Amino acid sequence: MTPVKTRALEETESAWQEFEDVPAHTPLDRTEEPDVVGEWSIKDLASHITTWEAEMMANLRRVLAHTLGEILGYPDVDAFNLDAAKSKASTRLATCSSIPRDPRKDGPTP
Repeated sequence: MTPVKTRALEETESAWQEFEDVPAHTPLDRTEEPDVVGEWSIKDLASHITTWEAEMMANLRRVLAHTLGEILGYPDVDAFNLDAAKSKASTRLATCSSIPRDPRKDGPTP
């Protein structure tokens, strides 16, 4: 692997580790406070990021399995995001901010 790729992977892994550490460093009563980014709370951000991460990983698993015809499209991204937000509304932050990131391993498949 080239030094540039190695550094990029290390930086990505470091950023994900920081992201996954947020629940441990955030008082539970503050995770749903709005206005962290726009109107979004920490939990909203974690839910949104991990929803799309799970979608990407599911599609990568499909690519690895050579089932390209099954890759999901998103004709109405706003509706998808709204449905995802509703489905995670009662989910704890720790659950929202942790998903498998290796497409070769089983993980959530939307």
